[in-house]
Parts: sequence; C-alpha cells; structure tokens
Amino acid sequence: MIFISPNFMPKLPRVNQKGVTMVELIIAIVITGILAGIIAVFIVRPMQGYVDLGRRAALVDSAESALRRMARDIRIALPDSVRVNQAGGPGFVLELLPILEGGMYRDGGGNEGGVAANNPSRLTGFGGGGDNEFDIHDVFRSSNIVVPSTNNPHRLVINNIGSNTIGYNAYNPTLGPRGSVITPSNVTINYAASNITNATRIQLRVGANPAPNHPFPQRSSGQRVYVITTPVTYLCDPAVGTLMRYDNYAIQSTQPTTAAVLSGLANVRVGLVADHVSTCSAAYGTGTIQSRGLVSLDLTIEDQGEKIRLLHQVQVDNSP
Repeated sequence: MIFISPNFMPKLPRVNQKGVTMVELIIAIVITGILAGIIAVFIVRPMQGYVDLGRRAALVDSAESALRRMARDIRIALPDSVRVNQAGGPGFVLELLPILEGGMYRDGGGNEGGVAANNPSRLTGFGGGGDNEFDIHDVFRSSNIVVPSTNNPHRLVINNIGSNTIGYNAYNPTLGPRGSVITPSNVTINYAASNITNATRIQLRVGANPAPNHPFPQRSSGQRVYVITTPVTYLCDPAVGTLMRYDNYAIQSTQPTTAAVLSGLANVRVGLVADHVSTCSAAYGTGTIQSRGLVSLDLTIEDQGEKIRLLHQVQVDNSP
C-alpha cells in the first residue's frame, strides 16, 4: 500500500503572466489625448471650415436668386407701374404690373401710307371718343393672347402715367372724363387679319361681340400699346425672415401692404422667394430723367452666425 502525504503537491509549470501597470495606463491616456488634439487641429477645423463655406455659398446663392427673380419682373414692368411701400417698418412691399406683350399702334391722327384717318385700322377717339378695333405694326410675339374669360387677366394699356387723376393710372381702371389708360376687366383681346401689310388687327371683345368703344385719355408719344397681366407683389418681412411673391390677383387701386391682405385676395398665388432674411429694403425713384426709373434693392440673409448682404439696382423703362 502506498501512502501520499497531504503536504505533497505536484509542481505545476510556471507560466509568465503580465498586466498593465498604472504608469502604462497613464501614458496611453496621454498619448491618446495628444493624437486627439492633432486630429482636432488638422481634420476637425478644416471640416468645419468646409461646412461654413458651403453654408455661405448657399446664402449667397439664395440672395442672388431672390434678387435676380425680382429684377426679371421689374424689367418687364409697365411704365410707371412700380410702386414701393415700406409698410410702416422694416422690410418693404413692391408691386408692379408685368408686360406680356408690347407693340406700336397705328395712330388715327393723320394719314399714313394713303390710309384715311377714319379707317378701322387706326386707333382713334383719344380723350373721349374711343375705339374697339385697330392695327398694330407687325405682330405680338405670342401666337395667341385671347383669354375667353369674364375676368380677363390680360388688358390693354396705353400711356400709363401713374397719376392719381382718375383714368390716368392703370391701378385705377375707373373711367375718367377722358377715359382710362386700361381696358375693363371683362374685355378680351382678339387677333384678326388686317388688310394692311405688316400689321395685325386687334379687336376688343366682350364674349363673342365687339366691346363698347374704349376711350384712352391721351396718345402715347411713341405710339406704344402694352398687354399686361395680373399684378405681382414682393413682400419682404424681416420679422418672420421671409421674402414672398404674390401674383394672379386682380388689380387693386390701393396697394396691398400686408401678408394678411395679400393672402386674402381672390385667386392669389403665393410663393417663397427667400428665407432667413434678417434685413431688407427697397427704394424707387425717377431722378431727373422722367422716362427712366431706378429700383434699389438691399437684402441680407443670415443663418447660424453667417451673414450675407447683397445690393442690386434695376433700371426701369418708363417711356410712354
């Protein structure tokens, strides 16, 4: 029988075991902090700069797009139809009547090419008599501007001078003692063949019937006749940070100057032109040359501390 002493333990092979000391842990933390600092300097800041640059570029693009949109509308405004209101505070309200077509009418005040002054191709009756049929030289650019509607958005205008006198302002269609520079809203415009070479007959109609003779107060020095469409308004309100565009509403004799009034107009269409607007202003003047106007626009857009301010000026042709 073999006895084993309880104090006897077999010797196991020694295994090398290593751990992380506190010193090593501290060194690792310090090195990690240094690497993080290097990354912050050489990677994070350039990335932040790239993001800031993209935001600035977006602000510039937004401001430029808004001003270009306004400039396009202002350049095709009916002479003396631009009106600007500061709306009693920061921001502005700018309204205009856009020109759809333009041409030269055949004046009935003389004898042109052997055609008698009372010929239907001539526009006669300025200052009271009126007319509902006349020729224009050549043709309008559009193939058709007929609008078969009792609320016609296309109307003829001759020699709008923007005067407060009744009949001389396209914003006030009421007939004055000598007529009105703009045709009534229920009158449509129709093309017809003319018996004059290089001319097109313009006919004013109510439904299928000839419209009553419309009297224009006075002749245009350039024999210009315009076809306009519905008004356009730009409303900039820094309080809410937006620049809005309104159109497709009927002509108003008194300029609408608030978002509530504009939004409440029948058939109005509303579109956002720019947001993040912090300041904006507009000014309009004619200077010493009455046939030329100048609209000055100032727009500042701000987002996350970035601020972009653009100034733009647009010439307006007010030739009668």
